Amino acid sequence: MGMGMGMGMGVAPVVVAPAPTLGDVVVGTVIGGAINSAISGGHHSGPSSTDRLLENQQRQDERQIDNQKAEIEQLKAEIQNMKVAK
Repeated sequence: MGMGMGMGMGVAPVVVAPAPTLGDVVVGTVIGGAINSAISGGHHSGPSSTDRLLENQQRQDERQIDNQKAEIEQLKAEIQNMKVAK
């Protein structure tokens, strides 16, 4: 047999990785941007397109979190009203 797997070897289990979270994607983008700026010498004027993308994503995430907080508070109030109505 060549360099491949021999007949007597077992098959390695397949590990299914979870999908990357937004945090993983953002961290990957930030690290990628840092590597690119290090390679190109880091002499940029103003924020890069990656910086702007991350800022926009962060603002969008913060708005969504604020909306979710308001929704949670509304649901808590409804639950409390249901408890009182019993």
